[in-house]
Amino acid sequence: MPNNGGKYKVKELAELMKYAYAYTLGCVRCRSCAGYYVYDDKQIQLKGCPSYWRYKFTAFSAGGKIFLLNKVHQGLVDFDEDLAEVFYKCTTCGLCKENCIGTVWQLTESFDPVRIFELVRAELFARGLASPKHKIFVESIIQNHNPYREKHEDRFKWMPAHIKIDEQSDLVYFVGCTSSYRRDEIAKATVEILHRVGIPFKTLGEEEWCCGSPALRVGARELARELAEHNVRALEKMKVSTVITSCAGCYRMFKKDYPEMLGKLPFEVLHTSEFLERLLDEGKLKLEKEVPLVVTYHDPCHLGRHVGVFEAPRKVLEAIPGLTLVEMPRHRKSAWCCGAGGGVKAAYPDFALWTAIERVKEAIETGAKALISTCPFCSHNLKDAIQQEAPFLAFYDLTELILKAMP
Repeated sequence: MPNNGGKYKVKELAELMKYAYAYTLGCVRCRSCAGYYVYDDKQIQLKGCPSYWRYKFTAFSAGGKIFLLNKVHQGLVDFDEDLAEVFYKCTTCGLCKENCIGTVWQLTESFDPVRIFELVRAELFARGLASPKHKIFVESIIQNHNPYREKHEDRFKWMPAHIKIDEQSDLVYFVGCTSSYRRDEIAKATVEILHRVGIPFKTLGEEEWCCGSPALRVGARELARELAEHNVRALEKMKVSTVITSCAGCYRMFKKDYPEMLGKLPFEVLHTSEFLERLLDEGKLKLEKEVPLVVTYHDPCHLGRHVGVFEAPRKVLEAIPGLTLVEMPRHRKSAWCCGAGGGVKAAYPDFALWTAIERVKEAIETGAKALISTCPFCSHNLKDAIQQEAPFLAFYDLTELILKAMP
């Protein structure tokens, strides 16, 4: 292995080598990680890995990347721009893990290709091999606490005047950068629901910084840790019991990455779909107005495959009077990625748009009139695809649809 200059912690480097070596031994080059299926009812060809099907080279599949990494271990391939292109042209959606049927499972139950790829990206980032656009948004996170080069003081500029913040509440809404600066309709719908139901809440205000997901996904691991420490420390000072977020990326950070970095968190973390489900179960959320609409639901990778939240948003959708939910062939653990994750939207917008268009075409095939999701990144990218491919298809975040059904 080339000298890493101390860029990895010893434990992480050892883990990387163990995973890569184990998978190389177990991989039978079946390309199941890339995925290719036929959906029986409609004879739809189902593709798996977006990167593989976009670029059509084995290197872009999970098995291909692991094979290249093994050659790095052997000293036959070095970290360079070509290797960086292969590892960064990946949405880190995690479908490769779901599809893997190789003997790797006999070697290690904890195998996670996304974790391997993110560790490799940390080395690439430290060597200056990340995309210039990745470096720009990482620098913006450092300077502005958001990746969009927006003013930090404008983070809550979207907040409606009639919404009152209760500083005594033990419930915090962690909004996230994308909902704050790019898809504020999601943030507005979320606080409006809380307002109408009569649930007091507060925010971190200027103490809310980027959750760190964009930084972690492209390899800026130390920055991600600093952001995690800041946000958790700010929440601890506020003595909160529950944190909700409408961003799947923020949710994954709080639910999975923060505990790995900092240990068990001293508060409960819920995605808004889970919180809405709880309100329904408690009888606090009344959905009385009919919404006569046929919809299909897109599972965000960070919310679904990465953390396992599949049923909450569906249960909430099915509680809306007059609404009909139809599933796309690729759903739940097999869902096709929207294309925005892993830094792809920033560095390779053409790849991101192609992936989203594939998803929009699948949604149209169901006969649905609206596509629903629960992530501002998915919203942003899928709306771009809809605008280009199918302007007749509506798109709603789950929270926006809930407002239509509330009295």
